[in-house]
Amino acid sequence: MSKRLILFLLISFCSFSGGINGKSIEESLEEICDRISHCRSDEEEKKSSIQEILDNSLYEFNYKDENESYKFYIPENAEIIKGKNKNIFLIIYKNHLAYSTENIIVAELTKGKRSKFILNTEKLEDYVNRYLGNEISSKDKIQKFRSKLFEVNTNFIREIEDVEYNGKELANTLENLEERICPIVSTKLPIDRTIKNPLYEFAFKYNNKEYSFFIPKGTKITKDKNSKNAFLLISDLDKCTNTFDKIAKLEKQSNSKFRLNIDKLELLLNSRDIKDSKNKVLEFKKRLLDGNNIFIK
Repeated sequence: MSKRLILFLLISFCSFSGGINGKSIEESLEEICDRISHCRSDEEEKKSSIQEILDNSLYEFNYKDENESYKFYIPENAEIIKGKNKNIFLIIYKNHLAYSTENIIVAELTKGKRSKFILNTEKLEDYVNRYLGNEISSKDKIQKFRSKLFEVNTNFIREIEDVEYNGKELANTLENLEERICPIVSTKLPIDRTIKNPLYEFAFKYNNKEYSFFIPKGTKITKDKNSKNAFLLISDLDKCTNTFDKIAKLEKQSNSKFRLNIDKLELLLNSRDIKDSKNKVLEFKKRLLDGNNIFIK
């Protein structure tokens, strides 16, 4: 039955009976409206309480059960009570409504071996879905909340989802850290050090043919877009500046051999004020020719 229909029936009843409990129609309707407004305020209060549970800082709560005492860190204004089972504790948050007090179950703690506890937040997730679902990602918000509890409660048992979530958070943290230090520190290795790196085998496939090159670590082979029969030896991408260095050009010959062109490498070293650039280029060229039998000497 819709709210409008209920309201219509109440108004009709009041009009027909002359009021409720001896009250006038106006007084009866005023009381009904007052109760409806309280219902609305209760909904807002529940919504506010759920947000507080998620956002509140944690405090130390000491719980004594029979001959054992436990230390937990739970959201402010929450407390721990005994559940129906002797091995189950409940983290609750008392929500004071207009006409009553409601206990919101924040989490269920099931005691396992060695006094470790399994953290169950399914009921809190239901609350979040109901009251905040349209505003936030409930799953992500719950995982953040669980992560906050795990950081300080060493007696809580992490589940697979918690481990995976922590892994993602760590990856995101490292990525954000990298972004923050990019303006200060480039991730690019100086080119004179790159060309001295040990050689490794790099397999490159092009036009159904596969070629094997031995090149310095921190470099790779790519196709030269400006030439049909040429490849480029380039440095790894610098994540901060999104750039790379062109170290050498590999020009394919008719006999499937490659001519090594490193004319621009010396200019590159000179542009970065690297001393003794000519000898460094010659030494690098010799290493590549000795390590690759498909290069023409």
